[in-house]
Amino acid sequence: MDFWFSYITLAEIYVLLGLSTNLLVGIVGIFSVSQAAVFGVGAYIVAHFLMLPEPMSFPPALGIAAICCILLNVLVTLPSLRVSGDYFVVTSFGIQLLATAVFTNWTAGTGGANGLPGIPPPDLFSHPLESTGQLTLLCTAGAVLGCLAFYLIMRAPFGRLLRAIREDESAVAAAGKNVLRAKVSAAALAGAFAGVAGGLYATFLSFIDPSSF
Repeated sequence: MDFWFSYITLAEIYVLLGLSTNLLVGIVGIFSVSQAAVFGVGAYIVAHFLMLPEPMSFPPALGIAAICCILLNVLVTLPSLRVSGDYFVVTSFGIQLLATAVFTNWTAGTGGANGLPGIPPPDLFSHPLESTGQLTLLCTAGAVLGCLAFYLIMRAPFGRLLRAIREDESAVAAAGKNVLRAKVSAAALAGAFAGVAGGLYATFLSFIDPSSF
């Protein structure tokens, strides 16, 4: 049974990561290939806080990871949005390569190529979730909440604005909408999804290394 639970849990984590990529690529039309780097940042941040001499609880560590990934995605997106089309793809690919280099060579922070083993399991209200079934329930709750949030965003005026930008950005700008702000907001949401997915991934596998990202 643990075998099937493991596959279900990984699938649910990748659902959250898929929502992150879909928000940028599928909804807004920003062809970014650097979401794996954001996913990795979320994983390493959660692992760092859980492996401190006095470990932080999992929920606040996950919250910090999500906030850091939001800021990272915004900082990455702002300069990248000044280019478009194939140039944006090349820019985001460069960011992915840079992140991979940092993950591999920053031994003190990421463990380098050897990775970080022994990441503790997540905890809720001071109760560690050590069994595969408990972790599956946690990731199920995360995937359901993520899908619900995505659904509500897409039904809101903001979601319709994002789809309009994908169809005709010039027309949206001519209608008086702030296209840049909408794109940056979408990048921030995508960063939150990727950061949460990374934190769940790190605690589920209890080991991460650069090849995962």
